[in-house]
Amino acid sequence: AINSDFWAANGNMTWGFFWCINLMLHEPQGLSPLYEEVDAARDAWLKAHPSADLSGDSLTDLGKFLSNASLPLITSTVSESLRVSSSSFSIRTVVGDGVTINGYPQFEFSEGDILICQTRSVHLDQEVYGPDAASFKPDRFLDSGIVTEGGSRKPFLAFGGGVSQCEGRHYAAKGCKFVLALFLLYFDIKLDPAHEAPSSGSALFDMTRIGSGILHPKKPTHILISKRK
Repeated sequence: AINSDFWAANGNMTWGFFWCINLMLHEPQGLSPLYEEVDAARDAWLKAHPSADLSGDSLTDLGKFLSNASLPLITSTVSESLRVSSSSFSIRTVVGDGVTINGYPQFEFSEGDILICQTRSVHLDQEVYGPDAASFKPDRFLDSGIVTEGGSRKPFLAFGGGVSQCEGRHYAAKGCKFVLALFLLYFDIKLDPAHEAPSSGSALFDMTRIGSGILHPKKPTHILISKRK
C-alpha cells in the first residue's frame, strides 16, 4: 500500500502539473488567461486584506489566499489536463457466474474472468464529452461543461472509480491547483523560441505507457522561466 501511494504521489501528479503548463503553452493565448485570473484574484484578495503579504515571505498569508481563491479557470485547466493525459486501467476478477453489466445480457461473464476498464476511452468518448473530446479545452469544466444534457455529472475517472477510487484524489487535485497558481504568481513561463516546440494535442503523448497513470511526453518541451516583476 505504501509503495502504491508513493508511486501515485510521485509518478502521477508531477506529470499532471507538467501537462497543465505544457498544454496551455500550446494554446493560441498560451498561459495569458491563467495569468489574468490569478492576478485578478491576488488583487482582489489584497484589496480585501490590505495587511496580507503575498510576496512569498508569509506562508500563512499565501496559504490563506490559495485556500480561499476560487480560480475557476485554473481549476478547470487542472481537471481538463488530467482528463486528456490520464490513462489508467481498473482490473477486476469476476467472482461468480452470470455477472452482467447493468443487466445487459450481451455482457455476461463467468467466474474467474478478468475485466479491464480502460478509463481513457471514457474521457475521449464523443457521446460523453462531445465531438471535441480528444481536444484539450481548458474551460471545458466551467459551469455546465461537466453536466450531461440529462443533468447528471459527466464521468471523470482520472483517479479511477468505485470503491478503489484514489483516496488521495482531493489532496492531489488541490495540490496541482495550488502549485500551478504559485508558479503563475511568481514566474513568467513561455516556450523557448530557440527550440522547435512539439506539436500540440494528442500528438504530445507517449501512448506506449497506456494504463500506467498520467502519460509522459514523446519529446521534451523547452521552456524559459523567469521571475515575474
